[in-house]
This record gives sequence, structure tokens and C-alpha cells, in this order.
Amino acid sequence: MFLDEPHTGDVFPFIANLTPCADLSSSHDCDRITSLAFYPDGSPNYLYLWPDSEKLTALQVSDNSAQTPPGSPTPKVQTSGTAVTGTNTHFLSWVIPGDQLVVSTSPTATTLTVTGVSSDTSLTAYQSTSIGTATAFTYNGYLIKPLYDTSPNGTAVQYPGGSVLVTSNSGSGGLAWGMASLGASPPGGGTVLAYDAGTLALKWCSNPSCSSSPATFNAPVFSLPTVVNGNVYIPTFGITITGTLPAGCPASPCSGLVWYH
Repeated sequence: MFLDEPHTGDVFPFIANLTPCADLSSSHDCDRITSLAFYPDGSPNYLYLWPDSEKLTALQVSDNSAQTPPGSPTPKVQTSGTAVTGTNTHFLSWVIPGDQLVVSTSPTATTLTVTGVSSDTSLTAYQSTSIGTATAFTYNGYLIKPLYDTSPNGTAVQYPGGSVLVTSNSGSGGLAWGMASLGASPPGGGTVLAYDAGTLALKWCSNPSCSSSPATFNAPVFSLPTVVNGNVYIPTFGITITGTLPAGCPASPCSGLVWYH
């Protein structure tokens, strides 16, 4: 993915998934997302996305200035090839693929461009100079400090990932909405979820378990929910009402609408 910086014309590439192309068996699933959402009234501002086979993600929008990682003792990194090992680091909550680590090497600083994040203490990065001794660093990027949902587990999210949008009540009480097929190969049962826009804490789910979907509705690939005056409208197909097809539907699946309020 790319984020275009309008004032300079620069393009900032970033990878939607923590692990690039995790599903190598299916190239069309590689790092796929279906939509982006932005909440301008949030503080800080976040960009929301929901990659295939991963968790709902909120990325803090930054000005690409250097960030000093907090902690005592001072967080440090060292490298071996493309592998970066950290001590007292929290990579999962600081950086995403595409961000940079600037390491205080002598006589000049060494810049590492993150290509994948494995854990709080390990990641992979492009680099020009090996760093053999644990060294202090800063990090920067246009999108940093990611948040992730805690439910459902990312592995339950089926192709092509979740669709997202954000709503608020006159700029307050922001909610991040997601719609995804969970726990079954698509076309799978659709699930609608609402999260606190500032924390991604789950506020509401359209099915009891939020890990797999009952056959309430089928979620069309690439579709978005629509929220109007507190009502959520979901496009669907093959909808059933008390076990039967709606009046006028042929034997094959037909289109429909699910409405939550």
C-alpha cells in the first residue's frame, strides 16, 4: 500500500500485514484489504484497515518525525543480516512494515526500513550496515503506534478481509465498524462488529460468539455497511427469515438487506 504525502509529492509505502504475504499459497490474498477509514475528530488521528486473515488495525497518523522509544533501561537493537533483535523494545505497538529505525551508530547513523514485525523483540528490515552491538535508536514513519482488536482472532477473518468505516456523534463517541466473514470459507456467514474508535475495544457484535458466524446473512465480498441515524444497514445475499427464503425469492440465493438498530 502507499500513502501519498500531498505537500512534497513523496509516496510512503507501507505493508498492511505484520507478516508480508503470509498466505503464499494464494497470491491474490497477499496483503489484501478491501477498504480504509479515517476518523478526523479522533486525538490522535487513526487510519483503519482490516487485512485478510489478520486483526482490525488502527494506525496512528504521524508527521514522520523521529520518535524516541520510552523505557528504562533504554531500548536498543542489534542486527544479523535482515534480522533485528531488540532489548526492552515493544515493536508490535511502535512500528509497522514501512517505518524506519534510525540507529545511533558512529560515525553516521544507520537507517533500517522495517519489512516485517514478528514480536515485541524481533523484526526484519532492509539495512546497509550490520549492527553488532545493541545500540539506541529512534523510529519514524507516517503511520506508527498501531492498535489491534482483541476479538475476533485474526485467523478467523476470511477472504478478502473486513470492510471498515467510522462514525461519531457530532465528532464525539467515535465507533469503528467492521463487517467480515468469520470462521468459514466464503461466502460465509456475515458478522458486523462495533469498536471504540480510540482503543479498538469491542463494543458490540451481531452474533453471540464473535468468532464464527451463524447463518444470519451472507456477507458479499467487498461490500460496506452503511450507518444512518444509529441504524446499520448491511447488503447481503441468500438471506433467510426463520429458515425460509423471503417472499418472491427463487430457489437460488437472492439479494437482501439486514438492518440493525
